[in-house]
Amino acid sequence: MKRRQRPSEKGVHQLRVEARRVIAVLAVLHSIVPGHEPDRLERCIKAAFRGSARLRDTHVRMALTREESEAFPELKPLRKVLRKKEKQCVRRFEKCIACVRRAKLNKSIRDLRKCLRRTLRNSANEERGLQALLKEVNRAHRRTVVLLRRARQGPRTSPARIHRVRVAFKKFRYLVEVLEPLIAGLSSRELRQMRNWQHTMGEIQDTDMLRIFIAKRAARKENGTLDRFLEHLDQRQKHLISEFLGSADQLLEFWPPNRGPFVRKQR
Repeated sequence: MKRRQRPSEKGVHQLRVEARRVIAVLAVLHSIVPGHEPDRLERCIKAAFRGSARLRDTHVRMALTREESEAFPELKPLRKVLRKKEKQCVRRFEKCIACVRRAKLNKSIRDLRKCLRRTLRNSANEERGLQALLKEVNRAHRRTVVLLRRARQGPRTSPARIHRVRVAFKKFRYLVEVLEPLIAGLSSRELRQMRNWQHTMGEIQDTDMLRIFIAKRAARKENGTLDRFLEHLDQRQKHLISEFLGSADQLLEFWPPNRGPFVRKQR
């Protein structure tokens, strides 16, 4: 995404997805690559990721209210507020991106590649690297399972707990996707299942974020009455959580796969 272009909803979302993927991989490289190369690159990526958070949240609210505008005409004043908020967030985001020097970022990537090539020339280091990758995937999976069990405890499953599962599962999913060529027997159906499961958790988070935002405005009696829309969001959230709990056990089938350790595919 170029700086001179207006940051689009799709572009900002894709930036955050790719940033998460890179951060997940860098977490593994810390145990493989000596020196501070992974740290330098990680700082640049995290700066762009953090700088896009408010803009992404605003885009999510805009998208959901746009989808519901026909059924809920009372959202019209709120949509104007969100468009104004978007302009403010765009200015902050552009300032943040301007601080991430492209030349510095490219140099960090080149330095990391050189260091990684030198390290992997040694077969012992290559094997150690594969073991580190497997260990990181297992750790990410265990973290997701622990948070999932916590989320299902008690009479009600809170959106906040599901969000913590979602964040942990993202790291697990992105690692699996990056390492897909090395995982024997991993099917496109399994990858699709992981995307669908994460999408459901994302919808829960987006709905909860919009519900909290509108509840605060409704409490201050801004933009007219929004009680009808709040009730709609409550029902939507309950439905999504029920759908999530109905498929949550599928996570246990994703990993460890019944396919043994990593393999080196022939090129």
